[in-house]
Amino acid sequence: MDKIELNTRVKTATVILLPVVILLIFASFSLWAKLLASLLAFLLVLICSYEFSNVARNENSDALKFYIYFISTLLAPLISIVISFCYLMLCDHALVPYDKASNIILFSSIASFVIALSYAFLEGQNSPERPRQILQELPIAILSIGFGGASLILLPVVPGGLGLLFVTMLVVIANDVGAYFVGNKYGGPKLSQFISPSKTKSGAIGGIVLGLMACLFASFLFLSNLSILDTLIMGLLIGISSQLGDLSESYLKRLNNAKDMGHILPGHGGIYDRIDGLLLAASIAFPMITYLAN
Repeated sequence: MDKIELNTRVKTATVILLPVVILLIFASFSLWAKLLASLLAFLLVLICSYEFSNVARNENSDALKFYIYFISTLLAPLISIVISFCYLMLCDHALVPYDKASNIILFSSIASFVIALSYAFLEGQNSPERPRQILQELPIAILSIGFGGASLILLPVVPGGLGLLFVTMLVVIANDVGAYFVGNKYGGPKLSQFISPSKTKSGAIGGIVLGLMACLFASFLFLSNLSILDTLIMGLLIGISSQLGDLSESYLKRLNNAKDMGHILPGHGGIYDRIDGLLLAASIAFPMITYLAN
């Protein structure tokens, strides 16, 4: 990546992150701001679902495939944002209870997988290749966009979730930065030659290390009740899941011979290209709320 492209990426990331950080700070004091943060997360997930469904269609005007992919990946996030609004409007401005939020994510994600399996079996009547392609890409997308997106939407509106969201975002950003600069400086063996030829093992290690440092710093600010050992374990899990989310999205692009999922962000590609790691990291972070509450 040349200096001009790097400058473009930095400028785009700054423009995106600044209003998000301001919104999350306001969300610390206002329930309406928490809901607005959830709504922003839903809009981002909506774009991710569209980008993936559009790329998976392979420009063959396969309308049914597009709609099945779009519906199955967006089902859990859509139910999550509706439930969030219902709690604010109908339940005396209460936060969504964690047990209800986790049930929403679980059952809506299962429903999404049922849709995917049904579609794959139906397509198997026409071609043996179609179900193989569907069962390679759609479950990954449901796990990332559906399960991860629903987790990202609900984190701001469940008790204790906002601080965890702050920590998760900082760890993911630090992971990306560390992987980029360490990988460029030291190079070495590829992390996954077929899936993402530009990623190296040295970059992955650098990302994990910087992510752990960011987790220690962020937890001191937002989750001060955690021990150092617990913080390091959490940072490691979030960092690994962030890199797996990035690799998963890269795999989806390779399956469909696409360079980027979209072109909405200069220097970054699409929204899904930018928040792929955050989505899977959010799905790992969400269950940690029960541990943090103890």
